[in-house]
Amino acid sequence: LFYCYDGGAVCAKEVLRLFGRPVLLNELRGEYGFSPDGALMQERFGDADLGGQRSSKEFAGATATTRHVCITADGAVRVAKVDAAAGVGAGGYLVYKRLAAGEMEAWLESKRLPLVGGTVPTLSMEEMREAYPYLGE
Repeated sequence: LFYCYDGGAVCAKEVLRLFGRPVLLNELRGEYGFSPDGALMQERFGDADLGGQRSSKEFAGATATTRHVCITADGAVRVAKVDAAAGVGAGGYLVYKRLAAGEMEAWLESKRLPLVGGTVPTLSMEEMREAYPYLGE
């Protein structure tokens, strides 16, 4: 799952599965930008909720560069080629589909995953209300 915000902010959500069932959500936060010719898109992540830790100290950052980014006129689909030097997935393609308003939140709620941040076992009551608003009081 992937969000782009005005001003160049980006948020990627990685859903980990156990026996096919979503059980953990990691969240990476950073920024994105395009090369002047529009052929490259780069995402740089500097903060992440990983492995049950909010803003994990072990996270050293991550960068993803894609080439030949194509976005449909209505923004519904984005396709990009993974940079050959990327290592994992090099030479492959990434395909993103735009979700309707509320669609991602509904899916996360149906899987009992947090809407804000990654899965973290120890949260304050305020953080719980923000991450899991569908649980109520």
